Amino acid sequence: MTASVYLAAVGPEGLAQVARLCAGHAHYLAEKLAELGFAPMSGKPFFNEFLTSCPVDAHQLVNRLAEHGILAGLPTHDGILWCATELNTRAEIDRVVSVVKEVCDR
Repeated sequence: MTASVYLAAVGPEGLAQVARLCAGHAHYLAEKLAELGFAPMSGKPFFNEFLTSCPVDAHQLVNRLAEHGILAGLPTHDGILWCATELNTRAEIDRVVSVVKEVCDR
């Protein structure tokens, strides 16, 4: 029911805009993380979730981000799964990247 109300409220154009924002934010985050050594684990296209390597202990990174009130990616056995949505702003993504950089520089 909730999904139906949401889809009716945003309409087809709104849904397309939400999709563009999700993909754009995720790709921006992926680019910024790649600059810090978080290499994509796949060369395949992605929408709003992507898996990267993690040059530091993933659990330590997630905990550090949590200390800053940031819900981080999901640690995996060989990397970290990241996600961005239409609700994430560039400023929020830049803040995530800043904390990630701080952890990596230690």
